[in-house]
Amino acid sequence: MQSNAQALPITEQQLTQQTQRANAFINSTKWTPAPPPASAQGGGRDNALYKFRLPTPTGQPQQQEISILKVAQNIGTDSLLIAQDINYVLHCLRQGLRIGFHLSALYAKSSGLEVLVQQNKPGIGLSDTQQTEFRAKQVTTAAVAVFTIAQFITWQLDQYKASEVGTINIDFAGIPELALRNPIEATGCMLYYYAAYIEKSGVVHTPLDFVKMTLLYFHGIIDEIKLRQESLQYAETFTQNIYKLEESEFLVNGFELLRNGGQVSIEFKRVSFDDIVGNRDAKHKAQRLAERLICYDPLIKKNIFLELGGLTTLRMGRGKPGTGKSMQIAATATLIAQYCEMLDIPFLFWPLPDAIVSTFQGGSAKNMADWFLPLRDPNKIIYATIDDAENNLQERTRQGASEGERGLIGVFLRNTEGAYAINHGNWAMDLFTNIPDQVDRAVFSRVQDRLDINGAETWEDYLDQDHKWIEKYQKIDPRFVNMKDPHKYVYMSAQKRITSLSDIYEGKIEPTEEKIREIYEVSRRQYNVNEHAFFAQFFLEVQKEYPFFSSRDVRNIQTAVDTRVTDFDLPSEWLERPELFYKKNHEDKRVMVLDLMKTHMKNLSFAEIRLQETIRYVETTVRIMDTGKERRTEELVEQMLIQQEAAERVTNRLPT
Repeated sequence: MQSNAQALPITEQQLTQQTQRANAFINSTKWTPAPPPASAQGGGRDNALYKFRLPTPTGQPQQQEISILKVAQNIGTDSLLIAQDINYVLHCLRQGLRIGFHLSALYAKSSGLEVLVQQNKPGIGLSDTQQTEFRAKQVTTAAVAVFTIAQFITWQLDQYKASEVGTINIDFAGIPELALRNPIEATGCMLYYYAAYIEKSGVVHTPLDFVKMTLLYFHGIIDEIKLRQESLQYAETFTQNIYKLEESEFLVNGFELLRNGGQVSIEFKRVSFDDIVGNRDAKHKAQRLAERLICYDPLIKKNIFLELGGLTTLRMGRGKPGTGKSMQIAATATLIAQYCEMLDIPFLFWPLPDAIVSTFQGGSAKNMADWFLPLRDPNKIIYATIDDAENNLQERTRQGASEGERGLIGVFLRNTEGAYAINHGNWAMDLFTNIPDQVDRAVFSRVQDRLDINGAETWEDYLDQDHKWIEKYQKIDPRFVNMKDPHKYVYMSAQKRITSLSDIYEGKIEPTEEKIREIYEVSRRQYNVNEHAFFAQFFLEVQKEYPFFSSRDVRNIQTAVDTRVTDFDLPSEWLERPELFYKKNHEDKRVMVLDLMKTHMKNLSFAEIRLQETIRYVETTVRIMDTGKERRTEELVEQMLIQQEAAERVTNRLPT
C-alpha cells in the first residue's frame, strides 16, 4: 500500500463543501427513466431488470421524483425513528456522495473540464474538436463520481454484520440504467433506481434486507463502470493519483477494485512450522511462498519473483485425512502474517466459505465472484485457501453435478487463468484435498504445483510426533513419562529446515512408475537427456499415453523449474532491516535479487533440475489419476462382494 505521504488526502474540510448537495440527493432524487426496450415487454426474470423503466400513461418519458429518506423511513416497524441498520447505511451513502462529488470536482479542475465548461457558455462556444473533448470528459467525470460513491459504500458495508447479511438471499436483477452524461445526472440516475429497488422490488422488508440490497446494488454499479472503463477517455488525471480519506483506511486508486479494510482477515490458529512433523517438501515451499509474497511492491504493483519465477500462485496439497493439511494452512498463514507485521504490510487470510454453493439460480457463481473480488486488491498480501477442495470443485461432468457447482467452477477458472486472472504478485492460493482425482480436470490442470502432505513417514518422524505429544507432560512433571529415549537421536533434528529442494531431490532422477519408465526409456533411446529434443519427445509420448496431458502441464513444469532456479534464501538482515531491501525501489531490488540468482545458478545443473521436475510432475499427475481409477474399482469390487454375500445368505435361508 502506498504511504500516506504519497496519497493525496481527502479532508473533512473539503467534504464539508459537498454536504449540502449530498443531503439534497438523499432527500429528493429526480430522474426521467427511459422506457424499456421492446424485447423486455414479456414477463419473467428478463423483464425484472426493466420494472422501474415502465413508460408513463402518455407513452412519453416523464421526470419522476423519489426520496431515499422517505423510502428508508418506511422500512421496519417503527413509524417515527429510522432503524439503526438503515441509519448506518444512510450515513455511508452521504459520505460516499460527498467523496464522489469532491473527486469528480478535482477531476474537472485537473483535466481542464472546468475551462471547457466556462467556454461552452453562450457567446463563446466550443470548436467541434473541443465539443468532442468536452463530452468525453463529462462522461469520465460522471464515472469518477458514481464509481467513487459505490466504492465507498461497499467498502463500508462489506463487513457490516457480515454473518447476518451474508445469509440473506435477495434476487438482484441488475442495473436497469446508468446514464453517464455528467456527475449530477449520473448520480440522479443511480440513486433513483437504488431507491426504486428498495421501495418497489418487493424483496426489502427488514433493515438487514435494506443493507443487503444496498450492497448488491452498489456492487452492481462498480461492475457496470468496470465494463465501461476501457471506453473512458482523458482518465489519466484521475487514475494516476491515489486519494486517501483522512482518519480512515479508505483509498481511491483510479478505477481499481479496492477492498482496503472492506475484508478483514479471517481468524486462524497461530501455528509454527516447528509444530509440524514430516511434510518437508510442503513446509519448505510454504516458507519460500511467504518470503516471495512479501517482495511485492505495492507502489508499482509488481513482484520481482512473479517476473523471474519462484512465486507459484496456485498450488494443491494432497494427502490422507489426518496428515497435517489444516496445520499446513495455519502455519503458512501464520508465517506470512508475521512477515507482513514486520514490514507493516496489510495481510488478508481469505479461506473459501463453507456455504459457497447456493440453491438460487446463479447464486453460486455470484458468491464465487464475490469471494474473488478481494484478490484484486493491490494493497494487501493475500493468502487464499480452499480446504476439502473436492467438495466445491468436484468434476463438473459427473452424474448429478448441479448448476451451482458448474457455475462456481466456471468463475474459478476465469479468475485463475485468462483475462479475469489479475495477479500483481501479491496473492497466492492453496487447494487442499484428500481425494485429488475428484477435483475437476480443468481446475486440476491449472494447479502449478502438487504437494504431498503425507505426515509422518520415517522412524524419526514418528519419534518426533511422540516427542511433541509428550512435551506437555514434561512441562508438568519431568518424571512422569519414565520411558527410555532413543539412542543417539536428538528429538526434532529430522525436522530441521532444509535450505533447498535439492536436499530432498538429490539423486532422484529416473521414474519409478512402470508406464512412465517405459516412456522415459523410449525417449532416451532417441535422445540424450541433456538435449531439448529429449523433452519434446518425452512430452509427445506422455500425451499419446495420457491424452489429458497438454501444453498447460508443460507450462506448469516450467514454473516448477523456475521455482528451483530461484530456490535460495534471502539474507536474514533484509527482513531485520527492511531499508536494505524491501524499502528500496523496484529496480534496485531487481538487481539485488538477480545477483543472488546468478550466484545460485552456478551451483545448479539445469538439465538435471528440468528432468527431476518433469518426472516428478508427470508421475504425480498420473499417480493421482490412477489412484482415482483404483479407488473406484475397489468400490465396485466391494459392492459386488457384498451383493454376492447377500445372495448366499438369501440362498441359505430359502426353505429346502
